[in-house]
Order: sequence, then structure tokens, then C-alpha cells
Amino acid sequence: MAHHLDPLLLKHRVNLFLAGHYHSYERTCSVTGGLCDERKLAPVHICVGAAGAYLDDAGYLGEWWSMSRHQTFGFANVKVNGAKNLTVEFW
Repeated sequence: MAHHLDPLLLKHRVNLFLAGHYHSYERTCSVTGGLCDERKLAPVHICVGAAGAYLDDAGYLGEWWSMSRHQTFGFANVKVNGAKNLTVEFW
């Protein structure tokens, strides 16, 4: 799927990709094509799925582009501060 999504995210200058489902919290570097983008033009991916279901790390490969990962229950608090500033906190 990333093969098809990455070009669209870059074309439309998406800088944050929020997703849920996987039963943990994870934040990546600015990543495209499985590589960290030193220019930071690619989106940071945040996956939060740790608020109620069982915790799951089955199949996790420990990719090097993972900047932060937590196997705990919690939630994401997203704050929009104007048109160009957004803060995501994991509790």
C-alpha cells in the first residue's frame, strides 16, 4: 500500500499521517519509501490504537524509522494552534 500512498502524500505535501488500529502507539521519522527523509518533506506517521482493546505487538518488525513506540494503554491528544502549528501528545 505504501507504494501507492507515498507519491500521493508527497504530491499533496501532507506532513502528518494519523492512523489507528494497531494496538500500541508509534511515531515515525519523516518517512517515504521506507527511508527517513532528511529534508523532512515526507509525512510523519503516528499510529494510535491503545485505548481499550488488548495490547498487541504481533508481527512488529522494529523498523529503524520508528522514533517512538509504546506498548501501553493511552490516547492521542491533538491540539491545533493556528494554521501552521499542531501538537500531538500521547498519554
